Amino acid sequence: ERELKKLDLIPEHYELLLATQQAMTLLDAGLMYARHADRVFARYVSNFKPGVIYEDEMYSLRSRVPLFGGDHYRDDYEVRRLTAGIICNRLILAEKHSREAN
Repeated sequence: ERELKKLDLIPEHYELLLATQQAMTLLDAGLMYARHADRVFARYVSNFKPGVIYEDEMYSLRSRVPLFGGDHYRDDYEVRRLTAGIICNRLILAEKHSREAN
């Protein structure tokens, strides 16, 4: 959010750009989690094909969502990558605690 505030945008464009970055963060976290799940499943399932967990539609969204950000959208915000990693790690921890509880 701090990076976006450096841009001199009208409020409506700022909100749309922020929402685009948030959506991309969630898509990034989903991709990270799917890669984690691929590694886990590959240990237990013979002939497991990596990449089947993250649907083709999700890859399609990854290319379309940035269009809403307009000319100011950037794909290289480090904070977005870090935030997606934190979300993914929390999903992995929640999964682990769920398995331990059962």
